Amino acid sequence: MKTQGKNNALKINELEQYSRRSNIKIEGISDKENENINETAEKVINALNKYIPDLNLTKNDIDITHRIGIFTKEKDRPIVLIMVSRMKRSCIMQQAKHLRKLNSPIYVNDHLTKFNAHMFACVRKKQTDIVTSAWSRDGVIYYRDVNDQIHKVAPEQFHYWIYLPWPNAQQKRVY
Repeated sequence: MKTQGKNNALKINELEQYSRRSNIKIEGISDKENENINETAEKVINALNKYIPDLNLTKNDIDITHRIGIFTKEKDRPIVLIMVSRMKRSCIMQQAKHLRKLNSPIYVNDHLTKFNAHMFACVRKKQTDIVTSAWSRDGVIYYRDVNDQIHKVAPEQFHYWIYLPWPNAQQKRVY
């Protein structure tokens, strides 16, 4: 029964991640109190068009935008951008790599579930002597090892990564 519960949890996570297939999570765009969805959309359009040449993003490309969390003056909230077209989303995600090279203040990532975000952190931080880089694409987590081999983290491997100890005895909550 316990195994069935774990399998169900993994399946629910997979379905939740699939439901986010048109989403992008954006960080680094200024925030203001009582910002409405139109203002957020306009900021996203301006920022992405500024840093991604020939993108030509318009309101017609966007289903909805919204901020995550409660407004505070200390930190800008991330934005979830839900695209109308997954092809346009793919274009933005491909260009996101170039934003990092430009030292852009904008960070564009997959909109991962809470569990997958935790899994991504586990892969990135728990075996730094083996994992040289980690990334996600369409909600799937990958890493490159010291031998320059690329590995996909399959759901069957999640338990391995979760139960590895954190470096420096840093404790993280298991989801």
